[in-house]
Amino acid sequence: MATGPLCKHLVDAHCDAWILGCDELHIKISAKEAQTAIVEYRKRKGQTYTSPNSGSTERKLYSKEAFVNAIVEFIAGDDQVSNLVQDLSVRVIC
Repeated sequence: MATGPLCKHLVDAHCDAWILGCDELHIKISAKEAQTAIVEYRKRKGQTYTSPNSGSTERKLYSKEAFVNAIVEFIAGDDQVSNLVQDLSVRVIC
């Protein structure tokens, strides 16, 4: 997971190492800007590619931990950090 300029830098300068590291840590890279680079990396390595959004849409049982994890994945994976920081209603709880 990376956001905006960081994602672009990782794709441009550290693509293979970034993808490999995320694979080893079982971290999905969902940034739209990185998907083409990931497809190319997987092809070069002879790996199959599954879109991060093609997983199961089945609902999981609710838990506080699952809720927090989903929010974190949304914020980091979809570059929502800057939107949240700028939102005054969110600032009051931070």
